[in-house]
Amino acid sequence: MDNGIKSLLPDLIDRYIFIEFISYFFFSITLFMSINTFVFVFFGLVDLAVKYGISFYLFLELFIYSLPEMIFYSIPMSVLLASILSIGRFFRDNELIAFYNSGRSTIRLFLGLFLFVSLLTIFSIIFNNFIVSKSNNNFSKKMFYAQYKNNIPISKNNIFYQEFEKGILKRIFYAKNFNGNTMLKPLVQEFDNLGNISNIISADKAEFKNNLWFFYTGTIYNINDKKYSSVVNFSDYSLPFFNELNSIAREIKEPKEMNFFELKNHIEKLKKAGQKTGFIETQLYQKITISFMTFIFFIISVPISISNKNKNSSFAFTTSLLLIFSYYLLMFAFTAMGSLDIFSPIFCAFAPNIIFLFFFLFLIL
Repeated sequence: MDNGIKSLLPDLIDRYIFIEFISYFFFSITLFMSINTFVFVFFGLVDLAVKYGISFYLFLELFIYSLPEMIFYSIPMSVLLASILSIGRFFRDNELIAFYNSGRSTIRLFLGLFLFVSLLTIFSIIFNNFIVSKSNNNFSKKMFYAQYKNNIPISKNNIFYQEFEKGILKRIFYAKNFNGNTMLKPLVQEFDNLGNISNIISADKAEFKNNLWFFYTGTIYNINDKKYSSVVNFSDYSLPFFNELNSIAREIKEPKEMNFFELKNHIEKLKKAGQKTGFIETQLYQKITISFMTFIFFIISVPISISNKNKNSSFAFTTSLLLIFSYYLLMFAFTAMGSLDIFSPIFCAFAPNIIFLFFFLFLIL
């Protein structure tokens, strides 16, 4: 076997380093899971139980549905702390010197951990999109039931909708209430190609049947030169538009309750309706970028851990908390910028990762 390939195969040193890291990793994820669960979930559920008198079974369901999100956010934190603790111990005990004397570079020394963290990053992306999103949705449903003793209704009040054709505003729609197939007090304004209002349609009620909206007991106001030219009363009237309205108004999930593909599809519908999507688009890309925090925290931990021998557990905890706080502070700041359209949503989602990569290069230099 070629010596170059053979040198990359796992050996006793690789297993020793991995076992040391994984023991700290399990300790760290247990620690962060406990903190995150009790701070963000458990006390809130206890307050909910006292306020609404929910059953123990419902309390347990809510607790279980909250765990996947806590696991997801605990993974990068745990990788960071475990890396600083394990690599820092190797450095303090002069074991790194022995490893280097065996002819290994830093890259080769931590290649096994690099591959493990890379796989963990891929797992986080999949886990977040297909497990966490579904659990969050179930948690929201159970939370609503706990508070109102009823399932979440497919209903919205004060629906406002714009319909564009080739970038030109064609209709503005408003309804007092929408429950999926029925609208109360709908009002429609139609515009011509010059942007002038041409018709106003109002009704007491509208129903969606056979891919048409049927308006009942209403009035059509025809407008020319900004004046009413005619008024037509009707008992029922059908309109073959609002193609995206039905699906948009039915969508009551929050972005964190949808996976990447569901949220992307929802954003496309909102764009067709002329809605601003900067904030939601930023959250869409964060479904990928937050998972990469696991990988970035690991590569940053290596130069931090071997830059100074006088490091102990308190240094590891303090440094980990400082880096975690800094990352989330950047993430919240750029999310706000994305929602205000200061920068593009994809840049705002990736910006914290990019800044931390520059910080990594600074540590290397």
